[in-house]
Amino acid sequence: RIHAQGMESLLSHYEIGLTDPGVHFKKGEAAPMITELARTLPADLVVTGTVGRTGIPGFFIGNTAESLMQELDISVLTVKPAGFASPVGLA
Repeated sequence: RIHAQGMESLLSHYEIGLTDPGVHFKKGEAAPMITELARTLPADLVVTGTVGRTGIPGFFIGNTAESLMQELDISVLTVKPAGFASPVGLA
């Protein structure tokens, strides 16, 4: 319910809602759900936010984005949140 309210609030800025035919709001594990949807549409590009940092792949781009790149044969664009500071620095 909280996620649906947040999504409705975001979409309202564009005068659309969760019932719009172009909106896909599903419950489940992110990577498999996005992979299935991208293949069903079919999509040419998947854009995803990324903040996770678990394990080596997550250290750089996030586990969900890494999983999407492994599963999909299309382009995946990952976007870090505003103010993100990389944990990797120059020595």
